[in-house]
Amino acid sequence: MSTPSPQRLVAGILMALAGSVSFALNLITARLAYDEGTDPFTVSLVRTGFLALAIVTLLALMGRRVGMPRGQWPTRLAIGLLMVGQLLTLATAIELIPVGVTILIYYTYPFMISAIVAALERKRPPARRIAAMLVATAGLAFVMGVDAAVLDWRGIVCTVIGAAFFAVILVWSGRSMAGQDSMVLSYQVMGIAALAMAAVAAAGQKLTWPQSITGWTMLSISAILFTSATLCLFGGIARIGPLRASLIDYGSPVWVILFGILLLGETMSAPQWVGAAVVIGAIFLDQIADLRARRRQPPSP
Repeated sequence: MSTPSPQRLVAGILMALAGSVSFALNLITARLAYDEGTDPFTVSLVRTGFLALAIVTLLALMGRRVGMPRGQWPTRLAIGLLMVGQLLTLATAIELIPVGVTILIYYTYPFMISAIVAALERKRPPARRIAAMLVATAGLAFVMGVDAAVLDWRGIVCTVIGAAFFAVILVWSGRSMAGQDSMVLSYQVMGIAALAMAAVAAAGQKLTWPQSITGWTMLSISAILFTSATLCLFGGIARIGPLRASLIDYGSPVWVILFGILLLGETMSAPQWVGAAVVIGAIFLDQIADLRARRRQPPSP
């Protein structure tokens, strides 16, 4: 991987950071929209549709084609439907349990990716990753165990399923779509997801809209932030590479916890703070070690 220029590096870091903060605020504003009468399905449909429209508009302005070969439809369709599942489970989770707990559980998806890749390649994950998984699991036990009676088990299950969906999406798309235009692929996948949810709505799924100006404002901001998070992450990856960008993205749990405290009034006990620090530290240090290991590998001929 070539080293970006200082200006490109700074721009990429700022875009990845903006994406991480936007993703965190997107979850917070979605939760505030729920309080004003809307529901996870409606929020997910609006966010997905808005993102697909934003990307296709940008692609049109750049003169890039958005069509796909006929043979690639099954893969795009499958990933788009998985995306629907991921969006709905995560949106449902933040309705049932605190946003900070949701994001801590959700960001264990890198370990799920490691397990999936190890199973596909029939190769055991590195010892450091197994250790990181165990440490992160212990941290989650602190986060969830302190107020286990308060946490809705359905929210925990939804978060785990959403993280698993996301892990499968990343592994599958990475293997089947390598070397293709990421923005075009994102439009195709998100477009399929939006159409799938629109079809469900047309078939009878009730759309529950906000009951106040505040609710509509939060819903609109959530859709804008969701789009901003996605586009900024793509921009960061294009400038500094996926590894550096992903390391910055792992700051999302910190931002979600802080914004949850400031904007939602969520609280965490001392043991939960310790558990959160353990989870975030285990994930971050594992990714740092992975980045260094990749850099030590000889370049491909």
